[in-house]
Amino acid sequence: MIDRIICFIILVWIGLYNQGMCYYHPSMNKIMLYNKKMINGDWKGEEIRCMLETSKGEILMGTTQGVYRYEPSTRRMNRFYHEFSQKNCRVLYEDSKERIWVGTYHDGLYLLGLGTLMFAR
Repeated sequence: MIDRIICFIILVWIGLYNQGMCYYHPSMNKIMLYNKKMINGDWKGEEIRCMLETSKGEILMGTTQGVYRYEPSTRRMNRFYHEFSQKNCRVLYEDSKERIWVGTYHDGLYLLGLGTLMFAR
């Protein structure tokens, strides 16, 4: 089941609800599946609930097990903030001040900015 689709210039990343993510580039003419078996790092689950490409070019993935940063050049998926380790992240948004907002299911709204994590009430 496809849960999220995000396009970066001519690249397409597709977040799957329980099977990881897919990658499509027109020059390859095929879709590649990426899951825990194919990606290095500490990715705990394959349930991608939301995705965001930041203004700095980072690819963030919100999952049922937290927020991860994906690095395509090394095929690594690592936790972005360990404080989200058991939070079901549903929404990622970057505002005009380059701060990342994280909406969770049952755990509230968080603001990430300048290396800090704040709970928004």
